Formats: sequence, structure tokens, C-alpha cells
Amino acid sequence: MSGSNSRGQVNGDGPEPRSKTSQFPFGPILLDNGVIQLRLRDSITVDMTVEGSVKVVNGNHNIAIAVSSDTMATAMHHPNGIVFQNGPRVDIAAVDARRKYPYIGVVPAAHNYVDQWQIIRSSSYQLGQEGSLLFQVNGFRITQGGDGLVKISRSNNRCSIRTSPTNGCATVTTNAIHCTASLGTSSHLFVRREERRMHFDGATFIVRNAGHSAGFDELDRLRVY
Repeated sequence: MSGSNSRGQVNGDGPEPRSKTSQFPFGPILLDNGVIQLRLRDSITVDMTVEGSVKVVNGNHNIAIAVSSDTMATAMHHPNGIVFQNGPRVDIAAVDARRKYPYIGVVPAAHNYVDQWQIIRSSSYQLGQEGSLLFQVNGFRITQGGDGLVKISRSNNRCSIRTSPTNGCATVTTNAIHCTASLGTSSHLFVRREERRMHFDGATFIVRNAGHSAGFDELDRLRVY
């Protein structure tokens, strides 16, 4: 980033109590369940485990995205539907998924909190122009632009997450899956895994595989294209 920036490193001295109320003025905090949490602007939070699992919650639009530490499992909850991928299997529910809110989260392994506090101590942040933020936490690069857009990437493998508090867009990409969703005039839910694709535009639900397509039209009638 260019311009007048300030850099810092999150530090603490002495014994750290295991409480979410005991937090540093700026940067990640440790929750009582051992999850490391970063609270950003516009009701967006990022939860991380020591092992490298990550969850992003966009509170403005009821969006949650989670990726396991090995990137073999991914979940997305969006107003347009729910996607859950575990290995080669991908489960998708559209529209009706909005009627329930399943829990999407990260579960930390048993630790004595020493590892978590070490991660918090070694975290760094940078303030940029127009209110932009850059955090480096536990191998994740987390940015939030002046418009609120959050981008998360992991350095050691192909994993990226994006979500916006303004337009309800969400994207998650790993080695196993690519998924996008948005609200407004371009409202949709799209999932790609290898050659298989699924697209939902609020009215029609279509699955494509190896040149073949099938799905449901706006009247819920089965169609084979």
C-alpha cells in the first residue's frame, strides 16, 4: 500500500486470561472456546483455529463461509442457498435454504491456549488509504477495503474468500471447489467442481456435466437440455 500508512504488531505482556473481554485494542482476540477471532467493520468477523480452519461471517446479509484446514471441506450459507462440499461430494440447496439457518463453524482442537496467544502476539496489521486494513494472522492475509469488501487468502495453498457488506456478494475458491453468490440485479448461486457446474438465478436451477444439462425451471418442472 502507498501513502501514509501505519504498521503495528499485536503484543501483550504477562499472563493472558482466557476471556473474549480481555482483548487487545486492535487486532485478533481469543474467544473462550479457543477460536481466534478478528472483528472487522460492517459486522464482518473472521474466526480461525490454530490448525488453519477459517470461517467468515457477513452479518449484514446473513452470509457464512467456512473452509477446513486441509481445504477438503467447504461450506457456504447465503440467502440464495446453501453449499456443502466434503471431498468429491457437493450438496446444494437453493431458495428453501433461507428458511433455516444451519450452524456453520470451525471447531478448534484441544489446546492449552499457548499456541493461540503466540499467533495473536505475532499477528500484524497495516492501515492504508481510504480506511483500508491489512492483517497477517496465522498464515492468512486478510484485507478490508474502504468500501467494506473483505478478501482472505492463505499463503500455503489455494484458498481464497471474498464477501461484501454492501451488495451481499460471496466467493470461496479452493483446490476442490469454486462457488459464487450475490444479491440484487445479478442475484445468483454458482458452484463449479471440475467439469460439473450448477447455476441458480432465483428462478431456474441447472446442473451441467460433460456437455449435458438438466434442472428445474421457474415452475419447478424438470428439464433436460
